[in-house]
Amino acid sequence: MAALQKRFEPVKLTVAEVKRRMDRGERFAFVDARSPEECTAMDAMLPGATRMLATEVDKRLKAIPQGRTIITYCACPNEESSTQVALELMRRGFLHVHPLIGGIDAWRANDSVGST
Repeated sequence: MAALQKRFEPVKLTVAEVKRRMDRGERFAFVDARSPEECTAMDAMLPGATRMLATEVDKRLKAIPQGRTIITYCACPNEESSTQVALELMRRGFLHVHPLIGGIDAWRANDSVGST
């Protein structure tokens, strides 16, 4: 059972990896998995991000642009919320879904990458 569960865990990406792929022209769909309280405390979002909690995935699927790699992010230790959203998306057939290592804090700390 552990091997089966491991197979469905999303691969996490660093800000540097996302930036490199963006520089090569890859287009991403960013999903902000932070709670409403976290969003109020820090209003910055990644470019074009859609806010979505794991419990809202079914209702918000149409908000995600098709044909793009999906990057989920949060402000939790160990990318907990973003991993939960990524797992829910994968269960619904999205194949290229990656939590962002370090979440919004790592994104903001990278001077070469802006936020909206």
